[in-house]
Amino acid sequence: MARGGVRHRQRLRIAAPIGAVAALVGGVASGLAASQTHHTQSAAQKAYHVSATLKGAGASGSLSGALSTTGTKGTLSWKLTLKPSGRASSAQIRAGRTAAGALLVKLCAPCAASAHGSKTVAGSALAKLFAGNAGLAVKASKSTLRGAVQV
Repeated sequence: MARGGVRHRQRLRIAAPIGAVAALVGGVASGLAASQTHHTQSAAQKAYHVSATLKGAGASGSLSGALSTTGTKGTLSWKLTLKPSGRASSAQIRAGRTAAGALLVKLCAPCAASAHGSKTVAGSALAKLFAGNAGLAVKASKSTLRGAVQV
């Protein structure tokens, strides 16, 4: 009986560390899986509606579009509509709700009557758009149209 008890204790001494190592490896693996899942979610693409109502002397217009983001970069797909219909010499998203600040994104120059396109937006320009601190300035033939960009 004494020998059986010794063998049992020897097996226990070997089995206990193996069980601890297995638990440790399992915990690390599950933590890694959770980390990979979190990383995938944080890098997921998100989409937002973008709009602006433009007003100026004798003219008006609108900007509509979508902003899709991944991390700190985004792609703005946009369409510009002017009333009365006509061309514009340029359309720019600028800092400040009145579009009087620094240039953030140049949409088009010159711009057709129903201009549309896609532009990359990143860094501080993207941050200003999300903070509501950006405006659109469109230089039409007779006036400059301005309006706050809403995301």
